[in-house]
Amino acid sequence: SAAAASDARRAAVRAYVLPLLCGMVSTSSSTRAKLWASNGLDIFLQLLGTEEPQMQVGLMRTLDIWLAEDHNRVESRLCQREAVAQLVEVYGRLGRNAATARSPVLPQMLDSLKAMLGR
Repeated sequence: SAAAASDARRAAVRAYVLPLLCGMVSTSSSTRAKLWASNGLDIFLQLLGTEEPQMQVGLMRTLDIWLAEDHNRVESRLCQREAVAQLVEVYGRLGRNAATARSPVLPQMLDSLKAMLGR
């Protein structure tokens, strides 16, 4: 059907675009400043709640990299109530999902969170 084809195209584009966006965080302070000005951090947080578990791992690693590179600003945003609620929801959903709980995704996500909390 047309809807299924559209969903498949959308998934293919997301699978291509999301790693590019995540990689932009590692490029330069100028790129991070542009991402910040475009609400990139909030977009990553929103995507974290909507993506497949393996994509969530990449998003958490991206947040960790951004936190390491721009600690004060990113920490300030991640400590806000909405961001904390989003992270708690993502981890709660992962923990409740039996398939995810048995996969390497949950330990990888927890490793990223542990790294972030240690910064």
